[in-house]
Amino acid sequence: MKKGLTAVGLMLVITVTTWALSTPANPILHLFAVAQLCGALALTGFAAGLVISTRLPVITALFVDDHKMTTVHKWVGIVSVCFVLVHIGLLVYVTVADNVPPLTSMLAHIGPLAATCFVGLTVIALVGAKMKHSTWLAIHKFMAVPYVIGLVHYYGCSFFKPLGLTPLSIWMDLLTLAGLSAAVYGIFLRRPTT
Repeated sequence: MKKGLTAVGLMLVITVTTWALSTPANPILHLFAVAQLCGALALTGFAAGLVISTRLPVITALFVDDHKMTTVHKWVGIVSVCFVLVHIGLLVYVTVADNVPPLTSMLAHIGPLAATCFVGLTVIALVGAKMKHSTWLAIHKFMAVPYVIGLVHYYGCSFFKPLGLTPLSIWMDLLTLAGLSAAVYGIFLRRPTT
């Protein structure tokens, strides 16, 4: 399990490091930059959770057994939702306290939609212990939807040049590839577990 926790922790550390090495396309307030970091950490966690959920042998080997892997998966998801909430809270605070006009693009407004879906599906997943496993698993597959919405929000709104060649953009592109690949595998290719 230590290898699995180390891998997830390393992913988060790399996100923070690449964020620190990158500069926004335009000058922004420090708290706004931190809000963007929290969004990037949320996407990092969601990508990690999707990769863990594949249960591929190389991933399972990092966690020793399924129970430990499931526990880490659950807590990575919960912490990621917390990062989303902090991301939104900081953006609201900066907008109100510093009288910064909110972003008006449609892509800026789909962020709260993704956040609402993540929080709702996380609550369903947490109370899902009372559901049949097959029902819980079917609902859980929908986590890929807010992840994709969150990615569209990131690529459309980030001030850290998501389509550029900065350390953060390259790292986030790799995480996006891993997260989307894991989502496709989990939804369409993985055999159901009993």
